Amino acid sequence: MLKNKWLNLFFLLFILLVDVHLSNSLSRLFHDEFRIVSRILLFIFVCQVRYDKSALLYCLYALVGFLGDIYYFGTIGLTVLLFPVILYVLRRFPKFYEINLFQLFLVILLVNFFFETSLYLLAHLYQLITYPIVDFIAFSLAPSLLYNSLISLLLLLGLSKRNNW
Repeated sequence: MLKNKWLNLFFLLFILLVDVHLSNSLSRLFHDEFRIVSRILLFIFVCQVRYDKSALLYCLYALVGFLGDIYYFGTIGLTVLLFPVILYVLRRFPKFYEINLFQLFLVILLVNFFFETSLYLLAHLYQLITYPIVDFIAFSLAPSLLYNSLISLLLLLGLSKRNNW
């Protein structure tokens, strides 16, 4: 997306901070009954993987994942592992670079679902969380997917009009 690697890093860190603050604001809006997690960073991640084929993305997103782990969980290992794995999986599909707007939206939803579910499973494995999977699906995964799908759809429609996708 951005050609300058340092500007790209600061842009991603800014988006990470926006995500954290949006998530906290949405949780307070619903009085912590629903845990809606904003994942605009994943939207940018999928779009950037589609247009940037450099190997530097692995290091860049490992660093962003490291800082995200420290900021979100206070531990290292969840997103620092997931970002490079998702990047590797997306690059293994050569048709990923030729998809249309609707298919890109579906890929973003699948990446969101995989990321949220994997985070829950890893956090449960490391015993960082103790609530059951039914509560996770009902009070975190479903509202987060709805919110992120709406935001992704709005961003894709806005970018498609600007970039003639």
